[in-house]
Amino acid sequence: MHIALWIVAFAAVLLAAGVCYELIGSWRDRRRFTESGRWITINNGAKIYLSELGAGEPTVIFEAGIGATHLNWCHIQESIAEQARTVSYDRSGLGWSSRCRTARTPGNIAAELHQLLSRAGLKPPFILVGHSFGQNGWKKNNDPVMRDVAHWMTAPKFPFMGVSRSMGDYFDGYGYTASILLAAFAVLLWLASSKAVAGDRISQNEVLVLGAAILCLSGIEFLYFFPFAAIISLVAALLTLAGWGATVKFLGPKIA
Repeated sequence: MHIALWIVAFAAVLLAAGVCYELIGSWRDRRRFTESGRWITINNGAKIYLSELGAGEPTVIFEAGIGATHLNWCHIQESIAEQARTVSYDRSGLGWSSRCRTARTPGNIAAELHQLLSRAGLKPPFILVGHSFGQNGWKKNNDPVMRDVAHWMTAPKFPFMGVSRSMGDYFDGYGYTASILLAAFAVLLWLASSKAVAGDRISQNEVLVLGAAILCLSGIEFLYFFPFAAIISLVAALLTLAGWGATVKFLGPKIA
Protein backbone atom coordinates (compact mmCIF):
# COMPACT_ATOMS: atom_id res chain seq x y z
CA MET A 1 0.00 0.00 0.00
CA HIS A 2 2.79 2.40 0.96
CA ILE A 3 4.65 1.60 -2.26
CA ALA A 4 1.55 2.39 -4.31
CA LEU A 5 1.14 5.73 -2.53
CA TRP A 6 4.79 6.59 -3.16
CA ILE A 7 4.38 5.76 -6.85
CA VAL A 8 1.26 7.94 -7.11
CA ALA A 9 2.99 10.79 -5.26
CA PHE A 10 6.08 10.53 -7.48
CA ALA A 11 3.93 10.58 -10.61
CA ALA A 12 2.04 13.64 -9.31
CA VAL A 13 5.32 15.46 -8.62
CA LEU A 14 6.60 14.66 -12.12
CA LEU A 15 3.34 15.89 -13.64
CA ALA A 16 3.43 19.11 -11.64
CA ALA A 17 7.09 19.67 -12.56
CA GLY A 18 6.29 19.18 -16.25
CA VAL A 19 3.39 21.64 -16.12
CA CYS A 20 5.54 24.24 -14.32
CA TYR A 21 8.36 23.75 -16.81
CA GLU A 22 6.01 24.31 -19.75
CA LEU A 23 4.40 27.38 -18.18
CA ILE A 24 7.76 28.97 -17.38
CA GLY A 25 9.13 28.13 -20.83
CA SER A 26 6.05 29.59 -22.55
CA TRP A 27 6.34 32.76 -20.46
CA ARG A 28 10.05 33.18 -21.28
CA ASP A 29 9.52 32.49 -24.99
CA ARG A 30 6.64 34.95 -25.14
CA ARG A 31 8.86 37.69 -23.70
CA ARG A 32 11.78 36.72 -25.94
CA PHE A 33 10.06 36.32 -29.31
CA THR A 34 7.19 38.83 -29.32
CA GLU A 35 9.11 42.08 -28.87
CA SER A 36 8.94 43.09 -32.53
CA GLY A 37 5.23 42.44 -33.05
CA ARG A 38 1.68 43.13 -31.99
CA TRP A 39 -1.67 41.38 -31.71
CA ILE A 40 -4.42 42.20 -34.20
CA THR A 41 -8.05 41.28 -33.49
CA ILE A 42 -9.87 40.03 -36.60
CA ASN A 43 -13.61 39.74 -37.32
CA ASN A 44 -14.25 36.49 -35.42
CA GLY A 45 -12.59 37.86 -32.27
CA ALA A 46 -9.36 35.89 -32.60
CA LYS A 47 -6.12 37.71 -31.75
CA ILE A 48 -3.43 37.16 -34.38
CA TYR A 49 0.20 37.80 -33.58
CA LEU A 50 1.96 39.86 -36.26
CA SER A 51 5.73 40.40 -36.37
CA GLU A 52 6.97 43.48 -38.27
CA LEU A 53 10.52 44.45 -39.22
CA GLY A 54 11.98 46.99 -41.63
CA ALA A 55 10.38 49.82 -43.58
CA GLY A 56 9.55 50.92 -47.11
CA GLU A 57 7.90 49.25 -50.08
CA PRO A 58 7.02 46.64 -51.10
CA THR A 59 5.86 44.76 -48.02
CA VAL A 60 7.17 41.20 -47.92
CA ILE A 61 4.68 38.84 -46.23
CA PHE A 62 5.92 35.48 -44.96
CA GLU A 63 3.49 32.56 -44.58
CA ALA A 64 4.73 29.58 -42.58
CA GLY A 65 4.20 25.92 -43.44
CA ILE A 66 1.67 23.61 -41.82
CA GLY A 67 1.96 23.51 -38.03
CA ALA A 68 4.71 26.17 -38.09
CA THR A 69 4.90 29.70 -36.70
CA HIS A 70 6.45 33.01 -37.70
CA LEU A 71 9.68 31.89 -35.99
CA ASN A 72 10.44 29.67 -38.99
CA TRP A 73 11.12 32.87 -40.92
CA CYS A 74 12.97 34.86 -38.23
CA HIS A 75 16.47 34.82 -39.75
CA ILE A 76 15.25 35.33 -43.30
CA GLN A 77 12.90 38.09 -42.18
CA GLU A 78 15.72 39.88 -40.36
CA SER A 79 17.84 39.74 -43.50
CA ILE A 80 15.11 40.97 -45.89
CA ALA A 81 14.11 43.70 -43.41
CA GLU A 82 17.37 45.50 -44.23
CA GLN A 83 15.89 46.31 -47.66
CA ALA A 84 12.09 46.28 -47.25
CA ARG A 85 9.22 46.17 -44.80
CA THR A 86 8.56 42.59 -43.73
CA VAL A 87 5.76 40.90 -41.79
CA SER A 88 5.18 37.35 -40.59
CA TYR A 89 2.40 36.03 -38.39
CA ASP A 90 1.07 33.07 -36.45
CA ARG A 91 -2.12 31.56 -37.85
CA SER A 92 -4.96 31.03 -35.38
CA GLY A 93 -4.20 28.17 -33.00
CA LEU A 94 -0.43 28.41 -33.49
CA GLY A 95 2.38 30.25 -31.74
CA TRP A 96 1.19 33.30 -29.83
CA SER A 97 -2.11 33.76 -31.62
CA SER A 98 -5.34 32.81 -29.86
CA ARG A 99 -7.09 29.51 -30.47
CA CYS A 100 -8.68 29.02 -33.90
CA ARG A 101 -12.44 29.57 -34.18
CA THR A 102 -12.96 28.24 -37.69
CA ALA A 103 -11.95 25.09 -39.59
CA ARG A 104 -8.36 25.25 -40.87
CA THR A 105 -9.26 25.27 -44.55
CA PRO A 106 -7.26 27.33 -47.09
CA GLY A 107 -10.33 29.51 -47.68
CA ASN A 108 -10.74 30.37 -43.98
CA ILE A 109 -7.01 30.95 -43.54
CA ALA A 110 -6.97 33.28 -46.54
CA ALA A 111 -9.99 35.21 -45.23
CA GLU A 112 -8.31 35.64 -41.83
CA LEU A 113 -5.10 36.81 -43.49
CA HIS A 114 -7.04 39.34 -45.56
CA GLN A 115 -8.67 40.70 -42.39
CA LEU A 116 -5.31 40.77 -40.62
CA LEU A 117 -3.66 42.84 -43.35
CA SER A 118 -6.61 45.22 -43.45
CA ARG A 119 -6.84 45.68 -39.68
CA ALA A 120 -3.05 46.12 -39.42
CA GLY A 121 -3.13 48.91 -42.02
CA LEU A 122 -0.90 47.06 -44.49
CA LYS A 123 -1.43 47.98 -48.12
CA PRO A 124 -0.06 46.75 -51.48
CA PRO A 125 2.34 46.31 -53.15
CA PHE A 126 3.00 42.93 -51.53
CA ILE A 127 5.58 40.25 -52.17
CA LEU A 128 4.13 37.00 -50.90
CA VAL A 129 6.43 34.24 -49.65
CA GLY A 130 4.68 30.99 -48.69
CA HIS A 131 6.43 27.84 -47.53
CA SER A 132 4.81 24.47 -48.33
CA PHE A 133 1.23 24.57 -46.96
CA GLY A 134 1.62 28.34 -46.61
CA GLN A 135 1.11 28.94 -50.33
CA ASN A 136 -2.45 27.53 -50.21
CA GLY A 137 -3.81 30.60 -48.47
CA TRP A 138 -2.73 32.87 -51.30
CA LYS A 139 -4.49 30.77 -53.93
CA LYS A 140 -7.83 31.13 -52.12
CA ASN A 141 -7.60 34.87 -51.44
CA ASN A 142 -10.23 37.09 -53.06
CA ASP A 143 -7.95 40.13 -53.29
CA PRO A 144 -7.09 40.49 -57.01
CA VAL A 145 -3.67 41.94 -56.20
CA MET A 146 -2.76 38.98 -53.99
CA ARG A 147 -4.10 36.47 -56.49
CA ASP A 148 -2.14 38.09 -59.31
CA VAL A 149 1.12 38.05 -57.34
CA ALA A 150 0.50 34.48 -56.19
CA HIS A 151 -0.09 33.48 -59.81
CA TRP A 152 3.25 34.91 -60.90
CA MET A 153 4.97 33.12 -58.04
CA THR A 154 3.78 29.70 -59.22
CA ALA A 155 3.11 30.08 -62.95
CA PRO A 156 6.59 30.85 -64.44
CA LYS A 157 8.21 27.74 -65.91
CA PHE A 158 11.76 26.53 -65.37
CA PRO A 159 13.81 23.62 -66.77
CA PHE A 160 13.12 20.36 -64.94
CA MET A 161 14.05 16.88 -66.18
CA GLY A 162 14.46 18.10 -69.74
CA VAL A 163 11.16 20.01 -69.95
CA SER A 164 9.84 23.35 -68.70
CA ARG A 165 7.57 23.09 -65.67
CA SER A 166 6.00 25.57 -63.25
CA MET A 167 5.92 25.11 -59.48
CA GLY A 168 2.21 24.37 -59.83
CA ASP A 169 2.96 21.61 -62.36
CA TYR A 170 5.71 20.33 -60.10
CA PHE A 171 3.51 19.72 -57.07
CA ASP A 172 0.56 18.55 -59.17
CA GLY A 173 2.85 15.95 -60.72
CA TYR A 174 3.92 14.68 -57.32
CA GLY A 175 0.29 14.51 -56.18
CA TYR A 176 -0.84 12.53 -59.24
CA THR A 177 2.03 10.04 -59.21
CA ALA A 178 1.84 9.49 -55.46
CA SER A 179 -1.93 8.97 -55.71
CA ILE A 180 -1.51 6.35 -58.44
CA LEU A 181 1.08 4.44 -56.41
CA LEU A 182 -1.01 4.60 -53.24
CA ALA A 183 -3.98 3.24 -55.19
CA ALA A 184 -1.75 0.41 -56.41
CA PHE A 185 -0.73 -0.33 -52.80
CA ALA A 186 -4.37 -0.48 -51.80
CA VAL A 187 -5.12 -3.04 -54.52
CA LEU A 188 -2.05 -5.16 -53.68
CA LEU A 189 -2.79 -5.14 -49.97
CA TRP A 190 -6.43 -5.99 -50.63
CA LEU A 191 -5.37 -8.99 -52.71
CA ALA A 192 -2.90 -10.06 -50.02
CA SER A 193 -5.49 -9.74 -47.25
CA SER A 194 -8.01 -11.72 -49.29
CA LYS A 195 -5.51 -14.57 -49.62
CA ALA A 196 -4.66 -14.42 -45.94
CA VAL A 197 -8.32 -14.65 -44.96
CA ALA A 198 -8.77 -17.61 -47.31
CA GLY A 199 -5.75 -19.35 -45.80
CA ASP A 200 -3.69 -19.14 -49.03
CA ARG A 201 -0.05 -18.16 -49.23
CA ILE A 202 0.93 -14.88 -50.83
CA SER A 203 2.92 -15.59 -53.99
CA GLN A 204 6.52 -14.47 -54.37
CA ASN A 205 5.57 -12.41 -57.42
CA GLU A 206 3.05 -10.42 -55.40
CA VAL A 207 5.66 -9.64 -52.76
CA LEU A 208 8.10 -8.61 -55.48
CA VAL A 209 5.56 -6.27 -57.08
CA LEU A 210 4.73 -4.71 -53.72
CA GLY A 211 8.41 -4.13 -52.95
CA ALA A 212 8.98 -2.62 -56.39
CA ALA A 213 6.00 -0.28 -55.95
CA ILE A 214 7.30 0.95 -52.60
CA LEU A 215 10.73 1.45 -54.17
CA CYS A 216 9.14 3.55 -56.93
CA LEU A 217 7.38 5.68 -54.31
CA SER A 218 10.70 6.23 -52.58
CA GLY A 219 12.24 7.36 -55.86
CA ILE A 220 9.40 9.82 -56.48
CA GLU A 221 9.75 11.25 -52.98
CA PHE A 222 13.49 11.74 -53.47
CA LEU A 223 12.82 13.35 -56.84
CA TYR A 224 10.35 15.81 -55.34
CA PHE A 225 12.60 16.60 -52.35
CA PHE A 226 10.79 14.80 -49.53
CA PRO A 227 13.88 13.11 -48.05
CA PHE A 228 12.46 11.90 -44.73
CA ALA A 229 9.45 10.23 -46.35
CA ALA A 230 11.72 8.86 -49.07
CA ILE A 231 14.05 7.23 -46.53
CA ILE A 232 11.14 5.55 -44.74
CA SER A 233 9.76 4.26 -48.06
CA LEU A 234 13.22 3.07 -49.09
CA VAL A 235 13.68 1.12 -45.85
CA ALA A 236 10.22 -0.45 -46.27
CA ALA A 237 11.03 -1.40 -49.88
CA LEU A 238 14.39 -2.93 -48.96
CA LEU A 239 12.85 -4.96 -46.14
CA THR A 240 10.08 -6.19 -48.45
CA LEU A 241 12.56 -7.14 -51.17
CA ALA A 242 14.85 -8.75 -48.59
CA GLY A 243 11.94 -10.88 -47.45
CA TRP A 244 11.19 -11.82 -51.06
CA GLY A 245 14.85 -12.75 -51.65
CA ALA A 246 14.97 -14.91 -48.53
CA THR A 247 11.82 -16.72 -49.63
CA VAL A 248 13.29 -17.46 -53.07
CA LYS A 249 16.59 -18.65 -51.56
CA PHE A 250 15.22 -20.97 -48.91
CA LEU A 251 11.90 -22.11 -50.37
CA GLY A 252 12.60 -22.02 -54.08
CA PRO A 253 11.27 -19.75 -56.82
CA LYS A 254 8.01 -21.63 -57.42
CA ILE A 255 6.46 -21.57 -53.95
CA ALA A 256 2.91 -20.21 -54.21
